[in-house]
Amino acid sequence: MAKVWQEFYCTKSGGGCGKYFMIRLNMGIDYVVTIVCPNCKHEHSRNIEKGVIKENGRFDSKSREEIYPPKSSVTDEPRTKALKNGGSQTQNERDGAVVESADDFVQDSILRQSWLDRFGSRVFGRQKEKS
Repeated sequence: MAKVWQEFYCTKSGGGCGKYFMIRLNMGIDYVVTIVCPNCKHEHSRNIEKGVIKENGRFDSKSREEIYPPKSSVTDEPRTKALKNGGSQTQNERDGAVVESADDFVQDSILRQSWLDRFGSRVFGRQKEKS
């Protein structure tokens, strides 16, 4: 199992700063990971089981790894369509989105072009289900 890119929104309603940042998560290990916002040090936990991020156990205190992304990964605006469309001001604010291809980036994002230049439109980390 590979690593996957994920964009996080440090939710203001959860005590965060309202900024966005990106990291790579190792999906090949079953564990609870704590990702620390590089801007305000707010913690975001994820429970990874068999290559899938699960909601159950997310707030478990048995974190086995802490990840500290670089400050350079912080932005004021989301880079992914999921977070842009998820609405950071709604009641159901979304605090994370997996990046599977360049199509997941906001159309005018510099990262979208960088992704296409480097990887093409390939999907990394997970196999897309055929419909």
